[in-house]
Amino acid sequence: MKHDALIVLAWIATLCCPALLHGQDGRVLLPDQPGVWRSTYKSSPGTPKANAAELATLRTALAAIEQVVHATPMLTAPRGFDVHAWQRLDRGCPSNPVLCRQAPLAGWIRFDFEGYESRNGKVMTMSSAVDQDPPNVDVAFNDPEATYVLHEAGNPEPTDPSGNKIVGPLIEIERVGDVVIYDNGVVILGRNPRPFFVPATREDYLRDIVKQLAKTRNPDASRAGRPDAIEQLFIDELAALSPEQRQSQAYTHADSPTSSRLVPASREGATPLNKFNPAYFDPALPRTAIQLITVRFTNLEDVRAHLRERPDLLERKPITPERLAFLVESGLSVAWYRTFEAARQLDYSALAALLAAPAPLAR
Repeated sequence: MKHDALIVLAWIATLCCPALLHGQDGRVLLPDQPGVWRSTYKSSPGTPKANAAELATLRTALAAIEQVVHATPMLTAPRGFDVHAWQRLDRGCPSNPVLCRQAPLAGWIRFDFEGYESRNGKVMTMSSAVDQDPPNVDVAFNDPEATYVLHEAGNPEPTDPSGNKIVGPLIEIERVGDVVIYDNGVVILGRNPRPFFVPATREDYLRDIVKQLAKTRNPDASRAGRPDAIEQLFIDELAALSPEQRQSQAYTHADSPTSSRLVPASREGATPLNKFNPAYFDPALPRTAIQLITVRFTNLEDVRAHLRERPDLLERKPITPERLAFLVESGLSVAWYRTFEAARQLDYSALAALLAAPAPLAR
């Protein structure tokens, strides 16, 4: 009965003024409210050390990326939500030492999808409601960490001796033409023919575990200046490896005796560990050249889970009143579904065209 009532409400709303659909917590969604596109550039002391010409080039790159996203049909004249594009050059450095050391300069744009709703007769967007972050699509260039977000291989996050994070494998969940969307909601577009990821070695992984455990020794072991029992376990495991084994790929398993213990690659369910290729970027290019673009659709898999009983919506069919009613009933807003749709509609070839060219021969 609840589902039928929502369908009737949707049809009535479609035949009348702008559609009104009751969402959760007594809110009323406004899926036909004309939206606007806003753009803001944020600068802070974390902006990379670059001269005026380089900063101008980076700002031009941000503007070109925003233009491609804005050209997406449903975003050119959004309905039911605003789009707020936040351009920035200041994230990652200095908080990310690896990003600070790399030659290519990075930039980011966060596209917030701020859905319209009515509360007590007052029209507002999710942004003005300020009770949660709006759905968003994040686009970054020259930021390796954006490729493997949500795939960090432990807490604290393990790294190799150079500080490159050791991560789990990305899994393909969908393709848009030749473009792969991974299980963290990320699309990776690269200029260079080199692989994005290379294996993390068993030696690097074990050394990081020992380093982390040394920071948390029990008081008795710390006073004595010696490893405690768990730390010694990993020291012994590392010492037992042959030179070939030290350089082989690390594998771990969720059910290992300790959460970070290495396991044989042959073990069922073993997870291979990787790191972003330290040699991916071409050092011959100017540091303002765009060599890597990532697009992340936030909570893409959560939205997919809400739609698992609706193949039509999983296929991004147009929103009819009945489909809109289902979205409301399942707890999704129009803005969340629009981010899900954008994963299919975004012009990835236009984004890839912003990558520096021509690509050099593989080394």
